[in-house]
Amino acid sequence: MFWRPPRPDMKSDDTPVIKSSQKLFRVLEQVVEKDGAGVTEVADETSLAKSTTHLHLQSLLATGYVVKREGKYYPSLQLFEWGEKVRNGIEVYVKGRSEVDDLVANVRGIAKLGVLEGDSVRLAYVKEKDDDAAESSAQSISTEFNADSPTVMDHTGEYRNLLGKEMNIHATAIGKAVLAEMSKDAVESVVDHHGLPQYTENTITDESVLFEELDRVRERGYAVDSQEWSEDISCIGAAITRDDTPVGGVSISGPDGYVNGDLVDELARRVINTTNMIEVKLSHGR
Repeated sequence: MFWRPPRPDMKSDDTPVIKSSQKLFRVLEQVVEKDGAGVTEVADETSLAKSTTHLHLQSLLATGYVVKREGKYYPSLQLFEWGEKVRNGIEVYVKGRSEVDDLVANVRGIAKLGVLEGDSVRLAYVKEKDDDAAESSAQSISTEFNADSPTVMDHTGEYRNLLGKEMNIHATAIGKAVLAEMSKDAVESVVDHHGLPQYTENTITDESVLFEELDRVRERGYAVDSQEWSEDISCIGAAITRDDTPVGGVSISGPDGYVNGDLVDELARRVINTTNMIEVKLSHGR
């Protein structure tokens, strides 16, 4: 469901970049990805000289972004502190979190809130159905699968581990819903930047097919990910807009078949209602 953009010295305009800063962040990324690594391991993964890698690690250690234990460097909780500050400064997250909570209070599944940053959608919040909070009104739309099944719960943990990372914008319900709110030129620019990588046999990998899918999303008001990122997970999602511009989206996910049953319309209605409520809060500054 998620990718990293191409690595080679990418920049958004013609402003010169400081290569030493790029190297520093590559080192930090490896420490985080590996959840602890030594100088040699980081150097191998980044293709940097060991001496350069060591200097960057020492800089990160001195500034408190990594800690050292038994010869290995580990990410520090200072990163978590900054991450929480960043997320709490995003209005879509602040205004949308409680609405996502309300969504899963009535629908079994995994609800996700994504935020548009540039031409990428990043996962900002994940909430799974709390079975103890089930309402009687929810039972009629909660019987197609067991929310405690390994498939659902395994993916909940997977999503939580991917908070902050880029969502595959062409292979997820939130991503396609956001794309549907963009102009043709903007979508083409996103595709040029990210490509259309394949994850399952259902993933859209042809640009013309993607545009046809986006037309369907606009017509019905929501997007569907029918096992396009994962063979055993399906989603329904809708975009969040502000002043007719997409700023994020909400989706609800479940196991294979989740979006193919009789409850699709009801699930879609609830997801759209959630995004509408978030839009109202954004518009009125609540």
